[in-house]
Formats: sequence, C-alpha cells, structure tokens
Amino acid sequence: MVDLAWRVSPKTASGCLRNPSLLAGNMLSDTIATLLNVKGDQVYSISPEENALDEVALMARKGVAAVGVISNAQPAGIVSAKDFGQRVVLEGRSSEGTKVGDIMTSPVITVSPTTTVSEAMAVMTHNRIRHLPVMDKDEFAGIVAMGT
Repeated sequence: MVDLAWRVSPKTASGCLRNPSLLAGNMLSDTIATLLNVKGDQVYSISPEENALDEVALMARKGVAAVGVISNAQPAGIVSAKDFGQRVVLEGRSSEGTKVGDIMTSPVITVSPTTTVSEAMAVMTHNRIRHLPVMDKDEFAGIVAMGT
C-alpha cells in the first residue's frame, strides 16, 4: 500500500492515506491542496548555516522526517533524516561541525498545490524520493511524504 501523508506532528502523522478507508472515492485525483487543507500547512524550516545536530533535533521535536531549508527568505532545499544518516553518520562527520547546507538536497524537486495526489506519487516514485515539497508562489506550502 502507498502512504501519502502530510507530516506535521506525531498526532497528524497518522496521515490522510495511512487510513486505507481514505483511499476510497477520488482521493488519487484530488489535488495536493486538498490534502494540505485536511492536514494543515505548517512547514518547519532551518537555515543552511545551522549545524546538522540542530536539524535532527528540530525534526525530533516536531515529529517530522524532513524540513525545508530557507536561505535569504527563499527556499534553498530540503533535508531529511535519511540525508543526516547518509551524509553525517555514515560518512563519520561531526553533527555539530557539519552545516545543513552541506547535507541538504538542492535543487529540490517540487510540486504545486494543483498537482494531483496521483501525479505527486508518480513524481516521488520516478525520482526515488520520499519527501516532496509543495511550492506555491516561491514559498513552501507543505511537504508530502510517501511510504509503506
């Protein structure tokens, strides 16, 4: 089963599509905006100048697996727990001495609020990514995630 959930907090991480009954009807043809309206539009972000330890601490506090990276009031990338694990832990880097900008994914693949859930799932599958930022007029509007 595919799971597409808006990650805001552990309470809402139960997610819109984690519940199989929500797959009924036209959910796959609904827009990402519809999904965000159900789950909320809170986006957690961090500066590329912050250290990786701050990033993983933020994700732990907020109960999310990815955060947006903002530089000069503009989206600069996305950083996930997987990025931290691969680019800090497995490479033996210091989490306090490694900047978020050194481990973030950039440029980032995004969708718009008008993208359908089905199209977003196809983008994630095709690009082998789990977290997909939603951009609305050059601003983060949310992050959707796919899992099993």
